[in-house]
Amino acid sequence: MIKELFQKGWTKTAIVGATGFDRKTVSKYLKDNQLPKRKGSKQKKESKLDPYKPYILGQIKEGTTNCV
Repeated sequence: MIKELFQKGWTKTAIVGATGFDRKTVSKYLKDNQLPKRKGSKQKKESKLDPYKPYILGQIKEGTTNCV
């Protein structure tokens, strides 16, 4: 789509506005003829509270809602 718009005479700025890609990404695509690969999503870090979640949820179910 980016290549087609550029061939129709669209400027890079207009393509950026229409597609939502960054100007550098559009330039890279027009130069390399392919979109840069997206980085995979990072794995979610383990929370420090994970070992205590069962206990905390149990306390909430029992009705304890204070932090004392």
